[in-house]
Amino acid sequence: MDICPDCKGGWFDGQELAEVLSCALDELDIAGNAERTSCVCPKCFVPLARVDYPETDVEVDVCDRCGGIWLDSGEFKTINRQRAAFQDRMKFYEDHPRPENLKEAVVQFIDRMVVKYAGI
Repeated sequence: MDICPDCKGGWFDGQELAEVLSCALDELDIAGNAERTSCVCPKCFVPLARVDYPETDVEVDVCDRCGGIWLDSGEFKTINRQRAAFQDRMKFYEDHPRPENLKEAVVQFIDRMVVKYAGI
């Protein structure tokens, strides 16, 4: 990882970001019509593509040739925080499946209230 001393953004070669944020490059959807930025890859010297980072609302700049990723200052923390929140939500939905009908919803609600207020 390389940090820009001026803007504090960071460049991650190939799979470096995946090593610390557990997101493989193939999860990034680099469509052929992806918006190109004015920034160029420091290795390939081609314009970077702007893509959505999975499970976040953060747009990152990616080289579709070498797989390098540029993160603006603060984006690493934002991605990390948003992905953790997403994983927490997914865990909640795994532990609390949606009821299939009203009767099941009422039973689940009553079960939660009994546990919450009766300390069972």
